[in-house]
Amino acid sequence: MIRKRFGLVLICIISCFASVVKAADVEVEDSVSFTLEEAIIYAKQHNRDVTVADLAQQIARRQTQEYVATGLPQINAQFAQDYNYKLGVMVMNTPEGPQHITMGQPYSGNSTVQLSQMLFDGSFFVGLKAARTFQELSVKQETQTEIDVVELVTKAYFLVLVNEESRQAIQRNHERLAQLLEETDKMFQNGFAEKMDVDRIKVQLNNAEVELNQNKQETEVSRMMLKFQMGFPLEYEMRLSEDLDSQGYQEVLAESMNEFSYQNRIEYSIMSTQERLKHLEIKENNSRYFPKIDLIASYGYLNFGEDFRSSFDVSKWSAQGAIGLKMTVPVFDGLYKHRTHQKMKLERQQLMVQQLALKDNITIEVKQSQNKLVTNVRTVEIQKDNMELAQEVYRHAVAKYQRGIGSNLEVIEADGDLKQAQNNYYQALYSALVAKVELQKAIGALN
Repeated sequence: MIRKRFGLVLICIISCFASVVKAADVEVEDSVSFTLEEAIIYAKQHNRDVTVADLAQQIARRQTQEYVATGLPQINAQFAQDYNYKLGVMVMNTPEGPQHITMGQPYSGNSTVQLSQMLFDGSFFVGLKAARTFQELSVKQETQTEIDVVELVTKAYFLVLVNEESRQAIQRNHERLAQLLEETDKMFQNGFAEKMDVDRIKVQLNNAEVELNQNKQETEVSRMMLKFQMGFPLEYEMRLSEDLDSQGYQEVLAESMNEFSYQNRIEYSIMSTQERLKHLEIKENNSRYFPKIDLIASYGYLNFGEDFRSSFDVSKWSAQGAIGLKMTVPVFDGLYKHRTHQKMKLERQQLMVQQLALKDNITIEVKQSQNKLVTNVRTVEIQKDNMELAQEVYRHAVAKYQRGIGSNLEVIEADGDLKQAQNNYYQALYSALVAKVELQKAIGALN
């Protein structure tokens, strides 16, 4: 009994210790810090669209292996056992006249193993090259999916950073107004301010609190969107270890001014591969005009018997075997291959025209993205100057009000101008960051 109780106590202690360790692990896992590069790496491994694209690439590889298997030796075994319930009759002329002779046995069967090996098939080798090109295409399509995910993750990451920095500014506004309200209320108590002055600041303070709550919700939503794009568990906490000051623009602009290669754009590379694949499909269709030659070999046994049991007497089985070549020569297929060839030529021409159009679109896109980034960077600089000027105007307005030579209304207007300048700055900042990402994608540098 004592041993049993001691065992129960020991089990409880071990269970409690395991729970504590597990809880500690969860606490560590529930809060993870990411740089932008780490967030992108994580997204490439966990984003569902990337996972689907990776599975598609694996399927393409399996299809290539499947096609290769059709050119390898094919071996089939066959066993058949028949009951000839109605035997055939042959008529033979004899001196006595025509005689009806029954042919065969009531039971018959055969066991055969057959091997076939393709010796020549022009369409097979071209088709094999096309299958490998299709596998290459699936790899590029997976890369395109990854680039799209990188773009979404980067934009979402920047949005969280902008929202967090904007929240700090709103928090400072709230604290500043709270302090101003406290000072104005004291002035009112001492007869140096009016009740209206206190109420105006209360209204501004309430608005700042509403704005702070809205920003918290927007930040939470943007953080959840970032988690979703990364494939990160929504229930876990996540911190961002970078700030907006570390996001440069000039490097991207300088890189975009260098000699640009259209092959850097995955869309252009994919279309080039599609055009090459269509060319191989045309060759594969044309090669079907050539004969196909196969090696065929077979070996097996025939059996006969008057009843079912005797038909399985191995001593009565007779062996048979054959080896030979089989050549299939296409003669006329109703012009099917010819019509297919005409259709594929048009499809290839269509791809070539689309590729030229894509080339022009990329050129325009790069130029537009460059101009957009230059404009947005300049806008950020202007809005930053406006915000600093608005802060200085607000500081002077408060100082004048505290010395009794300025009005409360002037302080309220200066506060409103400061908030508007802050909003304009953060909107311009996010637009510039988005323009930077779009330019990187336009020149094929987003990976």
